[in-house]
Amino acid sequence: MPGIATLQKDHRPAEIRKRTHLAFGDWNEVAKLSIRSGKAEIGPEVKPTHRWMLDGVIAMMSNYIDQIPDMDLAFNINDEPRIAIPYDDLQGLLKASAIGPHTAKDTVLNGFSKDRAASWNFLDSSDPETPNAPFTDQSFLPSFHTYGSISCPRSSRARRSYLWDTRALCITCFAPHSTGIFLSNWTLSASPCHQPDLAHLHGFYLSPAAFKPSHSLYPIFSQSKANGYADIRYPSPWNYMDKAMYAPSPNASDLHYDPPFSEKSDTLFWRGATSEGLSRFGEWQGMARQRL
Repeated sequence: MPGIATLQKDHRPAEIRKRTHLAFGDWNEVAKLSIRSGKAEIGPEVKPTHRWMLDGVIAMMSNYIDQIPDMDLAFNINDEPRIAIPYDDLQGLLKASAIGPHTAKDTVLNGFSKDRAASWNFLDSSDPETPNAPFTDQSFLPSFHTYGSISCPRSSRARRSYLWDTRALCITCFAPHSTGIFLSNWTLSASPCHQPDLAHLHGFYLSPAAFKPSHSLYPIFSQSKANGYADIRYPSPWNYMDKAMYAPSPNASDLHYDPPFSEKSDTLFWRGATSEGLSRFGEWQGMARQRL
């Protein structure tokens, strides 16, 4: 996480542990995975319908979990990312990390501190000094200008421009990462900072189905994130657990027969759910899958 390693008061290890703890909760839709003595245990916050995600995480960690020190990890159970840091705040954190106090090489220890489990146990969400849930519910609300582009410089088009005519093609929005009509810079195309039209071209920005974000740093693990978000990304358990396994058969008489590529038809179609956002007032017209 940008800035999370700085030794400022707000981002010391004890503060990181505290923020991890504050993120847990059923309403927050953040699940707890506790690692103690080389074994992982799923916390009570995870919804039964999403427990498979944490089972997948444990399966992915099984070959090396005995090497991980005692700690608690916070996993976002939604598809949508959670942490969007305003540009000025982010730059301040990055600057502090660059010029802040650094540990001398001769004092670095090759190992983990003792009694790490105890450092997680003192936290208590019933403490009156513990703030309320760090997230706000922004489900079904436009998110581009409030979260999607908030990490861009104030001078960027995404922060300065609002495109009201959604029927018009914004040529200047895709020109920086294109050569004519063709995509030429994939990395740049992922940046929202020069593309204010993205506010109307994806369900996540138009009307996200489940979105509880924060403008503050929290060490949240997410299986996906849009450009500009500061979540810690990890491989999707959906794919690891074969939730949608592709299992064709080479036998022509079978229901799921998959013919050789040379024998397939020149046909393109969309197959799958349109779950990137929820349309209530015609937002579906701007969603990527429907447009495809």
